[in-house]
Order: sequence, then structure tokens, then C-alpha cells
Amino acid sequence: MLHVRARFMSTVAAAVPLIAMLPGCLMDDAGLTAGELGTAEQALIAELPLISPAAAAATAPPEMHALRHDSPSGDLFALARGRWVGQCDILLPGQEEPVQSVEMERITEPTENPNEYTWTIIYRSPDFEQVRPYTILATETPGRYIVDEHNGILLPSYLLDGNILVSEFQVQNVRLFTREVFRGNKYDVEFTVSSVTPELSSDLGDGFVVDSFRVLNTQKCSLRRQGPRH
Repeated sequence: MLHVRARFMSTVAAAVPLIAMLPGCLMDDAGLTAGELGTAEQALIAELPLISPAAAAATAPPEMHALRHDSPSGDLFALARGRWVGQCDILLPGQEEPVQSVEMERITEPTENPNEYTWTIIYRSPDFEQVRPYTILATETPGRYIVDEHNGILLPSYLLDGNILVSEFQVQNVRLFTREVFRGNKYDVEFTVSSVTPELSSDLGDGFVVDSFRVLNTQKCSLRRQGPRH
């Protein structure tokens, strides 16, 4: 089990999420505790909903041309199609209540390409609105999809158990794991941000080391489908 865990934790994709633009303690390997939040840190927390759940290699691989023309559409499109509206809570370790909550909207609709759907995310609060017009493409590999930010950033995602979409990537000194679950007219998603520098390392000898990583924050969202699937 330890060998399996170590291999899994070391398998990540290079990425450029917007959290990389946040300065200060939220990007520090030491992280934050609930009692350490000052004025500067609280200001940064206000930007946490801007974390990108869809970011990866800065250069599109050659397969993207084939993805847009030859790949079969997948079951995920039937699950995710429509407009979803709900709320996201920003959670810090050791703190019982969310440090911030914002509205979230997801729009997933067909495009001219039957293998590509919109994958738009909209964040709203009384002070801002941010629209992220992504698309998601089915690949020839069953259960494998590519989220395209249309700026050279791509992210593979994988459909598990028929309704769970997962992805994992890292950028600079943070890693981000995304888990999205579709259950009928309910859609739940979590973005968990952790450090890439180990918080603890267990040396088992013979060169075998198990590293564990500190969780910095989680963005937990619950949405409902609005209207029919079309």
C-alpha cells in the first residue's frame, strides 16, 4: 500500500492556475493556521475563488488537432449538460466555518463539434464577477477528457465510476486536486490545494521514503441543475 501511495502522490501534471498569481503566505510552504490570519492574509482569501480548476501544460500537445475532429463523444456530456447554479465555500484547516462563500455557475452545452462541449465557470459575489469560458473535449481513450482554457493551457481529466471526474496538477509550490461528482440534478465539486514540499517524510530505509503534504485550503461547491437538460 505504501508503494502504491507513493507512486500516486508523485504523478502530477505541470500547471499554471491563477493561485500562482497570489503573493504572500497562502503560497508559502509553511501554510497558515486559523489563528494566523492577518489583514493581508484576509485580503488574499478574498481572491481564493479565483483558483483555476482547469490548468495544465503551457503548450498544447499534437493530439489536440485529433481531439477536435476524430474522437468519440463521452458519457460525461450527458451527465454534465445544462446550467448549474449554487454556492462555493472556502475552507481553511482548523477553522470550523468557511472564511468566504461565493456564488458559482457552471454551463455545459454542445458546440459545433460533437466531441466538444462548453465548460464555462462563473464566480459571483457582491464585489465581482469572473467568467471562465473553457471547453471540454472527449478523447479516443474511454473516460479521458481534456479541458481547454483557450490560452495554451490544457488539463486531462478522468471519469471514474460513471459519474466522478478527477484531475490533479501542480504549479510552482502548490498542487491542486479536483473532484467533481454528478448525481442527477446535483453537482458537487471540491478543489483542494496543498503544498508540494513535504510536511513530513518517513524514511523506511533502502531509499524508500513516504512524503506527506500539507493541505492549505479547500474550495467546496454544491450546485443544482436549473431547468431541463435540453
